[in-house]
Amino acid sequence: MNIYTPNEFCKKVGVTYQTLIKWEKKGKLQPEKNAEGRRYYTEEHLRQCMNGDTVSVSSDKKVLFRKII
Repeated sequence: MNIYTPNEFCKKVGVTYQTLIKWEKKGKLQPEKNAEGRRYYTEEHLRQCMNGDTVSVSSDKKVLFRKII
């Protein structure tokens, strides 16, 4: 299982760190936390984003992430 730091996950998904925090606060994407309380993301989180389960609202635009085969 791959584990991603918040910055690595942001690059993979194409969003900012602030967006990840907003998703967490809204309950759309809950990161795992290690014993020190640091956030990390897994392949399951990545699948969740790629399947369109997470929507980011930026001003008047909505971005829906879909996996393209």
